[in-house]
Amino acid sequence: MDDLARMAEAWDQAARNYDSGPGSGVVHSLLARRSMEVLKGYFSSPMNILEIGCGTGSTAIELARSGMQVKAV
Repeated sequence: MDDLARMAEAWDQAARNYDSGPGSGVVHSLLARRSMEVLKGYFSSPMNILEIGCGTGSTAIELARSGMQVKAV
């Protein structure tokens, strides 16, 4: 396995627990909910949105559920 493959595997393993790890408790949930309220105030459905640096995609998924066309990388 080359360096790039090892690095990708390490990030894949970390991502499996990202949303349930330290910092993802009640305060994180409240901040995420408030952030979504603010974001939805700026966007109107349907709208195309590009999210760069989406992490696990939780924001992109929520925006898509509200009718946005989301591309996330």
